[in-house]
Amino acid sequence: MSVETNRRLEAYVEAVPKIELHVHIEGTLESAQMYCIGQRNQIRLDDTPETHRKIRVGGGGETVETRCSEACIVLREQQDFYDLMYAYLKRAAIDNVYAAEIFFDPYLHTRRDVPIHAVLQGFRNAIVDGYNHFSIRGALIMHISHLSPVDAALQMLDEARTYIVGVAVDSNYPRAGYLSIYKKVNELGGLKIATHFTASQENSSCAPHEYAAHGFYVCYTEENDPLLQSHGYPVNINPLTSRSSEALKRHLESGDAEVTASKMAALTEKDVHTLCCNALRSSFLTLQERENYLQHVRHTNVAMGCTVPPKSVTVFGSRATQPGTPDYQLAEEVGRQFSSHGYKLITGGYFGIMEATSKGAVEAGNGASCRDGGNSAGVALGILSPRVYPDAPLFGNEYNSHNVIARSLLDRFWMYLRDSEYFIAFGGTIGTITEILVVWSVASARVSHRGIPQKILLWRPHWESAIENLAKAIGISSLDTSLLIYVDSVQEAVKIIEQDLLTRTASATL
Repeated sequence: MSVETNRRLEAYVEAVPKIELHVHIEGTLESAQMYCIGQRNQIRLDDTPETHRKIRVGGGGETVETRCSEACIVLREQQDFYDLMYAYLKRAAIDNVYAAEIFFDPYLHTRRDVPIHAVLQGFRNAIVDGYNHFSIRGALIMHISHLSPVDAALQMLDEARTYIVGVAVDSNYPRAGYLSIYKKVNELGGLKIATHFTASQENSSCAPHEYAAHGFYVCYTEENDPLLQSHGYPVNINPLTSRSSEALKRHLESGDAEVTASKMAALTEKDVHTLCCNALRSSFLTLQERENYLQHVRHTNVAMGCTVPPKSVTVFGSRATQPGTPDYQLAEEVGRQFSSHGYKLITGGYFGIMEATSKGAVEAGNGASCRDGGNSAGVALGILSPRVYPDAPLFGNEYNSHNVIARSLLDRFWMYLRDSEYFIAFGGTIGTITEILVVWSVASARVSHRGIPQKILLWRPHWESAIENLAKAIGISSLDTSLLIYVDSVQEAVKIIEQDLLTRTASATL
């Protein structure tokens, strides 16, 4: 893998939103935080945080369960569990995790006489704050390990039912207890079911057919590889071993299982995209959350040059521009020319420049529209904001072939950026300059993250001197001002955008 290819892959991995599955929250307790909570609870710990960190990293031959259990002795109060979850969500958000489905083992705590309510409420409060502070979606999956007695597990299920989205039971749990737990889950209703596979496959045959309502989190081992291939279960593979790495690549290439975790340098952008899609299919996200996630993934793929941009152009401009004026006629021509080249035209959906653009686009398509089966030729999309502009017509101007509703100006900006990579701005006032500045800021941020900036075309007579004065007055860099392209004619705008689309089509990797 070349240095440039590796850099591009690293940039894509950083940029793409992720879904984290099968994370054990107790295992995320870091040494420094463990010692801080221990001091707060007056629990004396041996060694130092640094010594303990080295032991944990080294492993020392201990099992993960043993190491988690030893670390969790400091967790006593509701605030402790809040702090543990909040710290994890903050780190995950920095890594651009969109959603996390988080395993927790209540028996690790209740066997130390910690009230389960303290565990559950602490985690829930942190998940709520994680969403509000970091826009990360968290959900709890109750992990019932083979150490938990069945009676205790059933009681914990009753108490946790309103806090969790699913239950996961170790596959080496005693069979009778395993079936009792899944029967209880079935009776409670509304919970998803996952199986936490270990080397033992004692319960692998009964769960999928009798009790698995949704799916499985499976840790890959050589022993369970034939089972995974035969059933097509979602697979979580630990990439830190060579055997697992080989299995990961094999499963991705053959498509015989949904692999959902990896950090291998040998992967391509296509592999990473496949992992993201597999994680989505394996997750417990709602339909709306899934669509929202896919929108962000598609947007990232375009931004990083992995997929071809949508063939659409968004036009900004004053809603006060009157029919018959030069600017109105020019906007009509923009709509006609781009529509005849197969582009969808996107506007704010109201009058002035927006109406003129839609009029030209629909006329160029000979009346074709989404409402009568037309393709992008003749399509004029209006992104309306009735709550922002309550006095405007509910359905916008008469030339929109179809409309969508943005609940706020922020939603409207997101829809512009989601649906288009190409922007043309005519003259306008505060609304138009705000739209330019938003898109310009996003384009600048893309450059700093090694992405491909949007093409922003400004009508020279309206904007050149204004932008130059603004840049000089507040110190905007020449790198940022170079992201704006001034045009004098419709033909020039068409040529620039057509050339960019060809270039990005040729270099797309997905």
